[in-house]
Amino acid sequence: MAINLNNNLNISIFAALKVSEVSGVPVLLLSNPGIGKTTTVYMFAQQRGYQVVELRGNSTTAEEVNGYDVSPQDVTFDHPMAACHLRPSWFQEVLHNQERGLKTLLFLDEITTANEFVQAALLKLIFDRTCGREPLPEDTLIVSAGNYSGNLANSMSLLPPVMNRFMIYNIIPSPSDLEIFLNKYNGSAIGKREDYGTELTNVLAEIDKQHRTYPDDVYNKIGELFESSVKLACQQVLDNSVGVDLTITDQHDIYNKLSTDPRVYGFISFRTLNYLRDVAIAWYACFGKDGINSANFRMAIDGLCGIGLKYTKGKNRTDSEAESIHVGEYFHNALKAAANDCEKLNNDTFIEYADYFKDWSSKAKIETPDLVAANSKLEDLTKVKELQFIERPVEADVIDKMLTLANKSISASVDGIVKACLTFDGVNKDAVQPEILGGTIQQFNAVVDLYTLIGNLTKDDSRGYPDTVRDRYRSQCMAFKKTSASLRTFSAQVKKTLPMVFEALPEIKALVQES
Repeated sequence: MAINLNNNLNISIFAALKVSEVSGVPVLLLSNPGIGKTTTVYMFAQQRGYQVVELRGNSTTAEEVNGYDVSPQDVTFDHPMAACHLRPSWFQEVLHNQERGLKTLLFLDEITTANEFVQAALLKLIFDRTCGREPLPEDTLIVSAGNYSGNLANSMSLLPPVMNRFMIYNIIPSPSDLEIFLNKYNGSAIGKREDYGTELTNVLAEIDKQHRTYPDDVYNKIGELFESSVKLACQQVLDNSVGVDLTITDQHDIYNKLSTDPRVYGFISFRTLNYLRDVAIAWYACFGKDGINSANFRMAIDGLCGIGLKYTKGKNRTDSEAESIHVGEYFHNALKAAANDCEKLNNDTFIEYADYFKDWSSKAKIETPDLVAANSKLEDLTKVKELQFIERPVEADVIDKMLTLANKSISASVDGIVKACLTFDGVNKDAVQPEILGGTIQQFNAVVDLYTLIGNLTKDDSRGYPDTVRDRYRSQCMAFKKTSASLRTFSAQVKKTLPMVFEALPEIKALVQES
């Protein structure tokens, strides 16, 4: 079964930790006190086989993070020696785990209570993954947790450079989460006490089961799709209409200028844009398109590139202030579109259909067989299981081209019907040429079917077509109605003078009634 990432807080935290593990982007869990962040992190570590090495922000010094430089014991004034560097005890423990074949979860707990000197020491550790000049083992997972500034003393706050090195993950409980906090005796009254730890173990097993791996060529294509989407969204927020400015250096007070929203948002930088790309790829690999569409992934986006900075209240920078604006929606929309393209890339059944619809872009005109084939393919999109949940299975520009060509085709069909009716003299039946009239009617009906199928496709909210596509469809329908309106003039004449054609081609009845 697929895991619903929005079920409860523990699953939400597990999802963030799993993605951090896959992407290599460290996660910072933020919440009010008493949510159980530390407990859940330790539970995750136990289930995933990590040894936890913990550094606490409120009881750690900068030297305990980086280690100590000391004088060698055998120093003499005649033969001075350079200072020796002693590893901090936590790092020695990490290396000891490595020697025993064990992996480490380095837990920076209560990081929001660390003073600025400790935070400065943590910068290199978090980003470069080194202690002094020695690298952390590659399988070391860095996780941090802290409380919101409103829960702490006024002197305590995270430095923007520190926050910019994490995927910030806000943990906001809801009433439904009572089940995970009050479950110690659940089921005891009927003699079926539930083991919540076992349930969470099963959840993690399901999360691992959903994780998909790809051949290098496919992985690189997926990476390119997500990278292009991040780039596109960033270009949108840098546009004048939004006005985000990456050159702003006044960042020291940006988190105090937000609204009463308790959540903390990451701000756009070249580092967090790269992080977002890597997290998006990992999130898709772990949870698929549904994961990318989830509220939890939106939370991860907001924790990386949720806000941008822009100058306001002045004509130039000298008399302006830097202000934070929310931009996470731009990135989420772009990445959801990328996930849909990834689904197409990984759907062998769809490739044939994608190639077929793509060929329409090069067509100059169409005949009735083209329309019949297109209608068959469009019907398959709703009938073939592997195609039913593909978003935007036909690209917007292809839909536009199909409708434009169909409208041109129906213009020719209508002209043929009108000409046949006008040349009929009531005596010379050969002047009508029923086979020609029948062909134009068949083409007309095929065009009607095409419009109906495309209309059903674009109006289906689950297919993800934007309003611009629907507006274009409505515009094309108006043109189609104007083209077919001339049939009304001849409908009575057709009914009166061509009864034999009516009997041979009963679909003309629907044609006349529809027109």
